[in-house]
Amino acid sequence: MRDKIKIVEIDGTRYQFGRFRADVGTFILMRLIGSVVKAGHASDAQTQSLVGGKANIVDVVTAVADTEAAIETLVSVRDKVVQAYQAILQMPI
Repeated sequence: MRDKIKIVEIDGTRYQFGRFRADVGTFILMRLIGSVVKAGHASDAQTQSLVGGKANIVDVVTAVADTEAAIETLVSVRDKVVQAYQAILQMPI
């Protein structure tokens, strides 16, 4: 029997999943990664605007700080996932 495919759209990005219960963690990680990418694009756009003389340095610094915070959050989540996986591996069978 084939699994039912579920498509979810967040902020204009479409995500496709198989069995939804098994994919909730993937969904959360994809949203987090998407927010990091979005922050990176905003930072790039502000930087390019600054080079073109259309943006304020404060806006650029704010965008870069937002990107840095998003990356730090992603790294923190990754560390927790690795820690949980290691705890599972140490469980007796």
